[in-house]
Amino acid sequence: MQAIWTISTRNLKCDKALRVFWIAIVLIVLMGVVPPWTSGGHAPIFAAPERTYFRDRVEVDIARLLIQWVLVAGVGGALIWTLKTQNVG
Repeated sequence: MQAIWTISTRNLKCDKALRVFWIAIVLIVLMGVVPPWTSGGHAPIFAAPERTYFRDRVEVDIARLLIQWVLVAGVGGALIWTLKTQNVG
């Protein structure tokens, strides 16, 4: 009966890796919903910032958005890899 209540550290580390994966996915989606704009700020995609005197057009800053996505994917991947390699040892 006691074996039911014991949790191996390997399963805990896999759960942590899965949690990191889903957190990274949620962050990437949120960054897509509230992207950086060429006006210099962040705003929801459905409520773009107003044009200003200095900016004739306001667009999503794709370069900054891709950098954010790559950083989240890289850090998330590194954390998942670290948690997975700890399971081997």
